[in-house]
Amino acid sequence: MLIVSHLNAQDVALMTIKDDALFGVSKNDATLTLHSPINYYQELEFAGLTYSPDDNVFYTKKRGFYPQLYTIDSNGTIELVGDISYENETVVHCEGIALNRSNNKLYGAINIGTVNQYQTNYLAEIDKQTGICTIVSQLTGTNGSPDMDVMVFGDNNMLYFVDGLPSSYANASNFYSYDTGNISDTFTPELIFSTDYYPFRDLAFSDGNLYIPSNYPEYGGAKELYKLSLNSLEFELVGDIEESQNTLGFEGLTAYNIPNPVIGVISDLPTTISITDAFVFDNIRFVPVKGIREIRSLNIFDFYGNKIIETEEQHLNCIETSILQNLRRGIYIYNLKVINMEGEVDFYRGKFIK
Repeated sequence: MLIVSHLNAQDVALMTIKDDALFGVSKNDATLTLHSPINYYQELEFAGLTYSPDDNVFYTKKRGFYPQLYTIDSNGTIELVGDISYENETVVHCEGIALNRSNNKLYGAINIGTVNQYQTNYLAEIDKQTGICTIVSQLTGTNGSPDMDVMVFGDNNMLYFVDGLPSSYANASNFYSYDTGNISDTFTPELIFSTDYYPFRDLAFSDGNLYIPSNYPEYGGAKELYKLSLNSLEFELVGDIEESQNTLGFEGLTAYNIPNPVIGVISDLPTTISITDAFVFDNIRFVPVKGIREIRSLNIFDFYGNKIIETEEQHLNCIETSILQNLRRGIYIYNLKVINMEGEVDFYRGKFIK
């Protein structure tokens, strides 16, 4: 059975946590779209956000010293996992937090020193069920004091992080990368880009770009979203958060790339999906789409926004679902190009889980 949802075109490809809610963030201009309020049960401020398509939950942590790990589902329900700890001791500080989609493991940048120790120079795997850390490696060889302020994994185990050095030190935000596929007890990353210091709040990866939210006006980054192209190394402002929503600003940012409404599920695929079958999700029923003359093409994107399946432009009355059989478990976006009964091009966009 294939269950999907028919949507209007949307360019929201990122998700942020702010003002007690999850918001979709446009990669084009930083426009926010309310996704779901968060059901807090106490006063909390968060730092960092990362999403697991396999677990279908967001992971975040409490801001400040002695961090705690939380999960947030797509409905905004929040649950405490536990203290972020190491060898039965609470971790003093955890800055960057990121899920590696290559292995569905959660990682954090932590220190295991004293309260006065701000350098988060240990890369640790964080148990998603308990919050307990296992040290993976120690950062060495960066400019200034080794530190991972915000971090994200791109494709194929590639770790990206920013080490921010305020004006009292060097007035720089240094961007680094490192392939963690064969990481050892220590690692020395590659400096890929540097700019003036901004108090960046998180790091997200999508379409070969890094997206970086900044939050404090005293540094010229007044709740703004920036983009760094990993191909051209062009660094540019995407946009500001609207003034009407300009209270806490970004508390985290992650690739999500799933438009509303709620997703459906792939299981027991039929051989084909024909123009008489459903492309609209309605209470777990197939509802025939009226007004389609023929199917022209089908594109499938992963949750990062990367195109992973593209059919040639054809004149079809069905789509062979065998092209979906080799997809790994996860959440996907589809873009179906059709010809309507008036002979005009139309699109059906939506999402599904395999």
